[in-house]
Amino acid sequence: MTFKHLKIYTFCCLCSLLWSGCSEDPDVTPATYSDVLTGGTQKSWTIEAAVFIFDVEDFGEINLQPDCFLTGTLTFVKQNRELIISDHFCGSSEPIVTVWSFDNTSGQFTLGGIDYEVREIQPTTFKFGFKLTPAFDISNSDIPIYEPGFIMYTFKALAN
Repeated sequence: MTFKHLKIYTFCCLCSLLWSGCSEDPDVTPATYSDVLTGGTQKSWTIEAAVFIFDVEDFGEINLQPDCFLTGTLTFVKQNRELIISDHFCGSSEPIVTVWSFDNTSGQFTLGGIDYEVREIQPTTFKFGFKLTPAFDISNSDIPIYEPGFIMYTFKALAN
C-alpha cells in the first residue's frame, strides 16, 4: 500500500466513523414552569419560610412568618390556572381561590394579578417574592431604618 493509498484509506475510515455517529436529534421538550408547579395537572405546596433579605449584608434576614401566616397548602391547578389556598390563613377556614400565570419565556410569575420575581423553581422547591423598601427598627434606636431588600417565600412540594 502506497502512502497515497494510506491517506485515502484513513480519510475514508474517519468519514465512516463520523457519519455512523450521526443520527437525528431526539425531540427533547423541557418541562415548563407550569408543569413544575402543577406536576402536570395539580400539585400542592406548603410554606417553609417567609423572610426579608436586606440588600445590605450587614443586617441579615428577618423572619416574616407569623404563626397564622399559612399553615395550610397552596394547590396549583393547571386547568384554568387556579390556585387554591386551603386550610388556615390567619383564622380563615374557607379555601381561597385565585388565578396564577407563568410565562416560560420571561419567567414572569403572576399570582392574583400581582407580579413576583422567581428566585428558584424545582420539582420540590419554589422560591419567589418581590422587592420592597420597608421601615425596620433594627438599630435599637427610635429612628427606623429604611433599607431595601427582597421578601422571599419558600415553598416545598408535598408528596402526592
